[in-house]
Amino acid sequence: MADPRQAAAYLEQTGSDPSDYLDRFRVRRAALLARGEVLGYQGRVDTAWDLSLQRLHTDSPAAVALLEMAAFLAPDPIPLSLVTGHPDLLDGPLRAAAADPDEFADTIAAAVN
Repeated sequence: MADPRQAAAYLEQTGSDPSDYLDRFRVRRAALLARGEVLGYQGRVDTAWDLSLQRLHTDSPAAVALLEMAAFLAPDPIPLSLVTGHPDLLDGPLRAAAADPDEFADTIAAAVN
């Protein structure tokens, strides 16, 4: 069973309908479990993470691109100027977001929430 605090936090942050969340959670968890036994599988955490990323793909593709880029960098703080100072070197939605200070601020907010 999912931790109700985790579900409540997700619903509050995303504004999702509780019944929609529950339906998607059940389907996604069943799909993960159908893959077979996974060493160290935590169930609730990776299912919630996957649901969050799916929603972020729809709501802010630039935030997904930013998170993917950050995943390849060291765990040290990443200077925002690395992204905003060179938008011409980026692809897709992150390029447009990095070129506009307001859109980039929205992208960061979506990525960290």
